Amino acid sequence: MVQLALATLEREAKVPLFERAGRRLRRTAEGRRLVRHAHIVLNALDAAEEDLRSASTPRGPVRVACFATAAVTAYCPRWQPPEPAIRSRT
Repeated sequence: MVQLALATLEREAKVPLFERAGRRLRRTAEGRRLVRHAHIVLNALDAAEEDLRSASTPRGPVRVACFATAAVTAYCPRWQPPEPAIRSRT
C-alpha cells in the first residue's frame, strides 16, 4: 500500500523522490525539496483554519440594558456566558 502511494507520488511529481537500496529508501534532493514545500502548505492550512475559527468567534463588547428592579434580579444574576472568553460585569 505504501509502495503504491510513493510510486504514485513520484509519477505525479515526474521526478524520482527516493533512492532505493534494497528495502531501504532515502529521499533524493527533489524529495527533500518536496518535503519543505509540503511543510509550508500544511502550515498555511493550519493558519487558515485557525484564522477562520477565530473569525467566527464573537468578539467585542455586548451591552444589555434592562430595568434594574425586575430584569436584573430575575435574569441577569443567573446568566452564564455561552463562551468562556465572554465576561460579564454588573
